Amino acid sequence: MEIENERTKILGTEKIWKLLIKFSLPTIIGLLVVSLYNVVDRFFIGKNMGEIGIASISIVFPIFMATSGIGMLFGTGGGNIASIKLGEKKKDEAEKLLGNVFIIYTVLGILVYLFGMIFLDKLIYALGASEETFIYTKQYTSYVLFSVVFVFYSMGINNFIRAEGNPKIAMYTMIIGAIINTVLDPIFIFGLKMGVRGAAIATLIANIASASWNIYHFTFSKKSVLKLKVKNFKLDKDLIRETIEVGMSPFILQISFSIIGIMYNKLLLKYGGETGIAVMGIINTIIALIILPLNGFNSGSQPIMGYNYGAKNYRRVYDTFKLSAQLATIVSIISFIIVQLYPDIFIKMFSKGEESLIVMGTVGIRLFFISNFIVGYQIVGANYFQVTGKPRLSIILNLIRNILFVIPFLLIFPNFMGINGIWLSRPAADLLAIIITYFFLRKELNILKKKIRKSEELV
Repeated sequence: MEIENERTKILGTEKIWKLLIKFSLPTIIGLLVVSLYNVVDRFFIGKNMGEIGIASISIVFPIFMATSGIGMLFGTGGGNIASIKLGEKKKDEAEKLLGNVFIIYTVLGILVYLFGMIFLDKLIYALGASEETFIYTKQYTSYVLFSVVFVFYSMGINNFIRAEGNPKIAMYTMIIGAIINTVLDPIFIFGLKMGVRGAAIATLIANIASASWNIYHFTFSKKSVLKLKVKNFKLDKDLIRETIEVGMSPFILQISFSIIGIMYNKLLLKYGGETGIAVMGIINTIIALIILPLNGFNSGSQPIMGYNYGAKNYRRVYDTFKLSAQLATIVSIISFIIVQLYPDIFIKMFSKGEESLIVMGTVGIRLFFISNFIVGYQIVGANYFQVTGKPRLSIILNLIRNILFVIPFLLIFPNFMGINGIWLSRPAADLLAIIITYFFLRKELNILKKKIRKSEELV
C-alpha cells in the first residue's frame, strides 16, 4: 500500500514536465538501447559480409514487426488498462490482467515458433528472399522464431512495469539485453566465425536474459506493485477484450509495418536488387535510432494520462499531451536535419563502403525521411486516443498512415519514378496523415477542454 500511495501521489500531483521527463527519459533511453539489438547485428554483419549480409537479415524485418505487434496487442493494451485500474484503486484486476497476458504470451510464443518452422522455406521466400540471400536469411529466421516467446516476456511485460510506476526498472530490462547482445555479437560473428547464425544466437541469449529479469521482478522483487500469480492465469474474457480493444491500434500499426515491409522487399528486389534491400535495412536502422524515441514520449505519457484519465484529472491529461506533442515535434525536426545532412555516415557505418550502396543509399535516405519533421505530432496524436479510451479512432489514424495511403503509393509511384517512387511512398502518406490526424485531434481536444472547464467549475 505504501508503494501504491507514493505512486498515486506522483502521478496525480507532481508537475507534468518533471513527471514526463521522469517517465519518458528512461523509456527513450531504453528504446534506444533496444534498437542496439538490430543496430549491433547490422553493424557487425555489414562489416563482416557487406551488403549481402545486411540484405539477408533485413528481409526478416517483417517478422520482427509482426511479432512485435502481437506483443503490443497485449502488452501496450494491458499496460494501459493496468495503469487505469491502479488509478481506480483496483489492484486485484491489474494483477489478474498481468497473469492473463503472461499465459497468453506463453501459448502464442510456442505457436509462432511451431508454425514458423513448419513453413520456414515458404515463409522466407514470401518475405522477399532471393537465391543469394536465402541460406543466410533461413539461418537467422530460425533463431528469431525461437526467441519470440522471450521477446514477449521482455518487451511485452515491460509495459506492466511502466504501468506500476517503475520506468527505471523497465529500462534496466532493455539495457541488460542490449549489453549482452553487444558483447556476444563480435564473439560469435568474428571470433567463432558463425556469421549471421552467430548474430541470431547472441540476440536469442540476450532476449532470454531480459525475459528472466522481468519474471524475477514480478515474482520475487520487493519493488514491484503487481505480482505474477498462478491463480491469475485463468483467462478473464472481459479484461482480455478490454485489453485487445486498447492494444489493437499499436497491433495494427506493427502488422501494417510487416505487410509494408514485405512489399518493400519485393519491390526493392525488382527495382534495386539486393542493394535496394540493403539500403532499406539501413533505413530501418535509422528509424530505430531516430524515429523510435518518439515512442518514448508515448510510453512515458501513457501511465500519466491513463492514471489521470481514470482519476478524472482532465487538466493533467491535456497538459501531458501538449508537452508530449511539443517534445515529439522538436525531436522530429532535429532528426530530419541529421538525416538530410549526413546520410552517407549511416551507410558507411553499416557496410563495407560499397560504392553502389553509397550512391543508392544517399538518395534513398534523403527521400524516405523528407517528411520526418511532421511525424512526431502524428504519432503522439494517435497515441492520445489509445490512452484515453478511444482506440477505434487511434486505429483509424494508424490505418490511414500505414496502410490506406502507403500501399497505393507503393503500387503507383515506382511505375513512374522507379526506385525513387518507393522511397517517396512513405513521406507522401505522412503528409496526408498529419492533415487528417489534426482534424480529428482538434475535435477531441475541444471535448477534453469542455470536461476541464466543467470539472474546474465544480471545484
